[in-house]
Amino acid sequence: MDRIAKARDALADAERAVDEAAIEADRATSEQDKAEKAEALKAKRETVEVLTGFVTRAERAMAERKSKPVYLLRVPTPRTRAAMAEEAMRLPVAPSDRAMFAAIKAAGTEAGLIPTDDPDLAAVEKALRESGGGVPDNLLGLFEGLHDRVSDHPKVREVHVARMRAQNALSLLTVRFYLKGIEGLPGAETFEIKHGLATEESLDILPPDEMAAIEQKIAELGTLRGREGNFSGSLSPSQSSRTPSPTE
Repeated sequence: MDRIAKARDALADAERAVDEAAIEADRATSEQDKAEKAEALKAKRETVEVLTGFVTRAERAMAERKSKPVYLLRVPTPRTRAAMAEEAMRLPVAPSDRAMFAAIKAAGTEAGLIPTDDPDLAAVEKALRESGGGVPDNLLGLFEGLHDRVSDHPKVREVHVARMRAQNALSLLTVRFYLKGIEGLPGAETFEIKHGLATEESLDILPPDEMAAIEQKIAELGTLRGREGNFSGSLSPSQSSRTPSPTE
C-alpha cells in the first residue's frame, strides 16, 4: 500500500510534467526548438505510461490477494528505544575485531599459512594493541588480506557463525519487541505477547520473506519521514543477506 501511494504521487507529478511540456512544445518557434520540445514531451509521456502500468498492476494484485496481512507496530520513541536497548543487553555479544584477529592468527599458525613474523600480521596486531578498539580504517585492507588467507579455517568460520548468530538474535528481538499484533494471516489469532515481547512461537506465523521488510519499517518509523508513511521497502546494508566481512 505504501508503494502504491508513492507511485500514485509520482504519477501525478509526471502528468503535471506532461502538461507543462505540452505547453512548452506549443510555444516552440524554430524547427530545432520544436524537435527538442517534442522529444522531451515524448519522454515524459513514456514515464506516465510506465507509472500508470505499475499502479494498475499493483492495484490489481492487491485486489486479488486473498489475505491482506496487517502488522501492528509500536512506534520507536526515546523511551521505547531505551527499553529495547536494555533488552538487547541480554543477548550474546558478537565477537569483536580482536576476537576475529585472534582466530586469524591462530588459524594462520596452525595451518602454516601466515608466518609468525608476517609484516601484515605484526602491523595489524600493533594497531589493535594501541587503538583500544577495532581495526583502524587505514589497515582494513591488511586485515581483509589476512582474513582471506585463512577464511576457510574452522577457527575463523566459528567467529563468523557467532557474529551471524548475534545479528540474527538482534533482528528477531527487534521484531518481537516492536510487533504488537497480526491481522489477516492464518494463525493470527494465536499471536501472543509475554513480558512485553511477542513470543517466539508468534513469529512463526510470519512469512519468512517479510521479516526483513517488517524490520525495515520499524527502523523507518523512527524517522519523521517514516511516520508520514513513505516506505521505500528497500533493505539497509545492515539487513542484507551477504556474508559478513571480518570487521563486521
